[in-house]
Amino acid sequence: MSKVNEYWKATTINGVKCIIPHNSEAFNTLRMMKQEVDYIGHFQEDRNPKFHRLFMGLLRILYNNCQDPLLKNEKKHKSFVLLEIGCVDVVKRNGITYAIAKSLAYDNMSQKELATHYEHLLDYAVAELDLKKIDLHKKVLIGHEESY
Repeated sequence: MSKVNEYWKATTINGVKCIIPHNSEAFNTLRMMKQEVDYIGHFQEDRNPKFHRLFMGLLRILYNNCQDPLLKNEKKHKSFVLLEIGCVDVVKRNGITYAIAKSLAYDNMSQKELATHYEHLLDYAVAELDLKKIDLHKKVLIGHEESY
């Protein structure tokens, strides 16, 4: 999978949206493609790693403040919280529909989708920790200020 900002540059030429090679590797790939052949590609916008760390930091704050003995396993807690905020994939197996916590991996979720889930997570955390939204967001930022 190519990331647009590393290998290709999206632009508009004469009103037509185009993707042009952004470096020599992408240019060489384009040169090897045959003319008159259709190619299918997958491009996605790069996700902000700092924002991803904020999301994970907020999950960590929730985990560290969890009082439920059944959720003292960090992986189980993360899955529980993601299900609570609606960050799920719905799958059907043997005629039964399941909601499974969605993977937060870069290839599985766009920046826009992550931002939406962050807002839901922030609302959930405010209710769980009985804090004001801005105070909680500041707490997450302070915990990750060395990343900036």
